[in-house]
Formats: sequence, structure tokens, C-alpha cells
Amino acid sequence: MDTRLIVEASGGPNLKQLQSSMLQLLLDDDGIDAALQKDLAQAQWVNRCIDESEDLSREQRLDIYAQGYFLRLEECFRADYPRLAAAVGESRFRVLVMSFMAQSPSISPTLSDANEGFEDFCRQHPYVQELPYIGDLCAMESAVCVSFWADDEPCLAAIDLRAEDMEHLESLRFICHPSLVLLDLSWSVDELWNSSLDDARGSQARAGLSERPTPLMLWRNHDIVHMEVLSPNAFATLRALSLGTPLGLVAERAQTFGAKEGEAFGTWFATWLSSGVFTSICLS
Repeated sequence: MDTRLIVEASGGPNLKQLQSSMLQLLLDDDGIDAALQKDLAQAQWVNRCIDESEDLSREQRLDIYAQGYFLRLEECFRADYPRLAAAVGESRFRVLVMSFMAQSPSISPTLSDANEGFEDFCRQHPYVQELPYIGDLCAMESAVCVSFWADDEPCLAAIDLRAEDMEHLESLRFICHPSLVLLDLSWSVDELWNSSLDDARGSQARAGLSERPTPLMLWRNHDIVHMEVLSPNAFATLRALSLGTPLGLVAERAQTFGAKEGEAFGTWFATWLSSGVFTSICLS
């Protein structure tokens, strides 16, 4: 049975209005009771559309739903951002997530989209006064999620390059794997990637991290997300390749890096190729 028709036939809100009203109630900072007292129209549809039970009033039933809504979202954020949660602490992480959801409620039906804008929110939150690296830490853990859930494609290997490809090597453009993420960060948050959650907690993490350029590449291979810190020149090189710059032009730019890193270009490229960073090639 189409409940939307029942609600509309009874003179109440349609489904879209009902969903919008529910979201407003759930996100009200003052709670369900206060929200209903502030908005008579809200109270009227609640009385018409929500039944009471022997043990619970309409307001109590809504309040249970509201608490469950935030708790489930918090659990999802905690699963995706375990080191960020450890860094700010359990109670403050809950405040961080709830404040974010109240300011930027997700309108997507997909739970994986709920964190859209979370990195910018963390960078502007007052917690950065004490923990200035949490924006970068959020960016890193967001990138891990993006890389893990990215589409999969067969990886290109050196053996896949044909003789005719080698003849036009300088003109080849390399298509990167969908899971490749490049991050140019300002704190050495990568040090928390392989550490325990205890090491990521507040003052312990702050003491172990340094503020320095941290160019990171993340990619997935065999269902495992890998992370590697690159030199600034290697990072610029891989970024250029990921943007479709022809290999010859990238190699030419590498010669301006100086003798040591200019010679390292071939090693970088071979490593990325063998690690599954590329999926295909095309001629420019």
C-alpha cells in the first residue's frame, strides 16, 4: 500500500514534506520537544501521522529515532575515521560528527556520501587550535575510503606494452587506476597510518608528528589500500601522468629536477607500473 497516498488523502504533508519535516526535527539542537513547541505546523503533522503507544508518547518515539539516527551515523564515521576519532577523543569526536551533520545534513540516499564536506569542516573547527593536524588526518582517512571503494580495473604491466607502443613511447598517455588518490598535505599524518590507535591519541600523536610537506599517493591493489610518501618531484611527476601529460613531456620535465632525481624518473615510473598504478595507455 502506498503510504504517501494515505498521508496526502488525510490532509497531511506529502512524502517529500514529511521527509523534510522529519529531518528538521532530528537535527534541531534543542531536541524534539523544543522543536515541536517552536513550530505548530510540525506538531500538527506529528499528532496526525505518528501514533502513541501504551508506553511511549509521540515525542518519545521521535526522540528515540533521533538518537538512533545520530548514533548510527557516528558509528559509520568512527569506522571510516578511527585515527581522527582517537586524536580528538571519543566524546569530542561525537560532538564533531553531530555538529557537522547539523550544519551539513546529507541529502544523498547513499551513506558513503554523508562525509561530503567533512574535511573542510574539520579544518575550520576550533579543535584545530589544539590539534592543528586534524584536517590533514581527516583528508588522509577520507582518501583511504575513496581508494578502497573505487571501481576496479585490470592493471597495466610492462609485458602489456606492445612493440608499436614502444615506438611511440614519448607520445603515450597513461590512464591511472580509479583507486589512485594524490594528497599534498602539510603534516606527517602518514606516520599514524601504520601505528596503533593508542599512538593516534591527542598529545601522543601531536608529539610524534611534524609540520612538513607530505605528498602522499594512495592506491588499491588486491583489495588492500597502499600508502606511500613521495618526494615533491615524484609527486609532481605522478600528478602530471595522472592528468594525461604525455610520457615524453613528463620525462623532459624530470630532467630539470637535478641529476639525482632526474635519473630517478625511470625508477619511479617502473615502480608505479609494477605496483598497478596504471590501467591502460593511449596515444596523444
